[in-house]
Amino acid sequence: MIKNHISYRICIVFMIAAIVSGCGFHLRGSFLIPVHLQKLFVTPDNLYEPLQRTIRRQLKQKGVLIIPQTKPNVLTLTLTEPQFSERILAYGSCGQSQCLQLQLTFKYQVDCGQKILRRLTLIRISRDFTTSFNMVLSTNNEKSQIHSELLHEAASQLIRQLITVLLPKTT
Repeated sequence: MIKNHISYRICIVFMIAAIVSGCGFHLRGSFLIPVHLQKLFVTPDNLYEPLQRTIRRQLKQKGVLIIPQTKPNVLTLTLTEPQFSERILAYGSCGQSQCLQLQLTFKYQVDCGQKILRRLTLIRISRDFTTSFNMVLSTNNEKSQIHSELLHEAASQLIRQLITVLLPKTT
């Protein structure tokens, strides 16, 4: 009786695993970079800007070679300056802001030579967080951590969108 129950559970687990693997399920962030994206030129070349550093790091981790100057048949990724903003969502009983929304916005464009493959596209990432009047230092630490999470998420979203860019057909 117990052996039948255990074998029944094992059978169910294998069936679920087969269904999930058969439908093409992948963990978020695990994807293949297309061949035409394996070399990329990023402009403006601002190595000290935090968003660009994060994007370049994630692209290198995915196996993308970032070249120092543009070449024919190599995609060019043009980034605008990222902007962080804060918006007050709620006030506390003493009139100070208690709940904030931090937002990161920037635009990008992808082209190959003179052909624009993706027009200027906006990426906007936001996070809400609650401030504490009694713990100012921990609130500032939490805010800086959210800034770095926003950078990481924005870079990941950009890379996911870059994968969908197709090269123009040559005739």
